[in-house]
Amino acid sequence: MHPDQFPKQFIITIDGPAGSGKTTISRMLAEKLGFDYVDTGALYRGVAWQVLRKGVAVDDNEALGRLCRDLSLELIRQEGDLHLWADSVDVT
Repeated sequence: MHPDQFPKQFIITIDGPAGSGKTTISRMLAEKLGFDYVDTGALYRGVAWQVLRKGVAVDDNEALGRLCRDLSLELIRQEGDLHLWADSVDVT
């Protein structure tokens, strides 16, 4: 199938153990297919950054839920790369 024939919303996920080359192959595949590469680890780090910044206890499920509901995460393309913005701060 040619990349132009993919549905408008097409998601590929790759899973595997640490150090197995997931990031490398994901970036190469995204470039080859003309897809955006989204580093989901960056999303987790964005949430963790806010948890630390706001002093939310990691065992306080209610506070964590509120933080996640109110958190604004954006992936913005800058200089050819996707940058993660959390509440208007580049946390890439």
